[in-house]
Amino acid sequence: MNINKSLIQLFKSSKFKNHDELSKATKIDKSTISLHLSGKRAANLTHANIYAKIFNVPLIKIISNEIIKYPIVAYVNLKGEVNPRGEDDNQILISNNQIQKNKHYCILSRDTNEVFFYEKESNKKFFNSSYYISTNKKNYIARLKNNSFENLFTNKIIKDSIDSYSLITSIISLKNKDFNIEDLT
Repeated sequence: MNINKSLIQLFKSSKFKNHDELSKATKIDKSTISLHLSGKRAANLTHANIYAKIFNVPLIKIISNEIIKYPIVAYVNLKGEVNPRGEDDNQILISNNQIQKNKHYCILSRDTNEVFFYEKESNKKFFNSSYYISTNKKNYIARLKNNSFENLFTNKIIKDSIDSYSLITSIISLKNKDFNIEDLT
């Protein structure tokens, strides 16, 4: 059984050396912590809230073992050009206990080890925000500046006719341990 899997992972990667230290920091009895961290007893909501505060993470990271999978639909190069994935590019972004957003997709930069999340069908314009744009020639990751789109990687104004644009909702580094790229097999 995978009870408290997220909590156990957080503890292992934390500054706490043992259950005694965690007990002192949380004011939760050492035997209860031992049961939680051995997976023999589920943390109740009160304890989960305490753990969330101590580990400085959202409560969802304590109570959910759900693994979120986002499709990588394209790749961006250092020119800021977005290319669709090929037949052999069958990858997903694995996110452990992140709050899932529906209709979110990702574009991977293998060169910078960054992932660009975007919402399909999001045609809102915000100045100085990043976008995944489709033009009559190519697709790009760009920033909206002064009513025009500027390539996020090269800082050059994109002069091609814009067909569509989708707001980049977040950019994450793959150095972040909460994310992992895996091949679908």
